[in-house]
Amino acid sequence: MTADAPRLIGSLCSGYGGLDLAVQEVLGGTVAWHADNDPTAAWVLARHWPDVPNLGEITTVDWSFVPQVCVLTAAFPRPRKQPRPSASSTRRSPATTPACPPERPFTTGATSWTTSPTSPSASTPRTASPPGSATALTPTS
Repeated sequence: MTADAPRLIGSLCSGYGGLDLAVQEVLGGTVAWHADNDPTAAWVLARHWPDVPNLGEITTVDWSFVPQVCVLTAAFPRPRKQPRPSASSTRRSPATTPACPPERPFTTGATSWTTSPTSPSASTPRTASPPGSATALTPTS
């Protein structure tokens, strides 16, 4: 990257893009792509970043064709609600599943990454993190 080339930012589980705006404000640069499969988030991203592609579900993207970035932002995904159980079911509340499963590896260019909960009490993988908890994005070999 040359001194006058723009710093490119990639965004995983972008939501409304708040983290991307903060990174742009602090570090400068341009958002090269978003990756969020939530329909509401996709609508917001398309409206506020009409020239930035949304790659959708991160587990199905062929990352070898995605522009490499200098800064990668990642927010923990909001769980998707599943349909309510039927009246004959013994379960009373809807189940949730993560939009981007924790501890699922993916590759960006030459580096492989895995997501995992960062809670010190997380001795086993969780299917969803409670509000306010963090998720680590760590390189794998």
